[in-house]
Amino acid sequence: MVRLLGIKGNIVEFEGVDMLDGTPVLDLKGYYKGLTPEGD
Repeated sequence: MVRLLGIKGNIVEFEGVDMLDGTPVLDLKGYYKGLTPEGD
């Protein structure tokens, strides 16, 4: 899971993952704690 820092145009900035700057991100999904099963 990563923390979203900001969105500027087509650039998404986040932290909490080990990857090189400029690496394409293919899929982003929102996380809503109240909608996940217990234990996740």
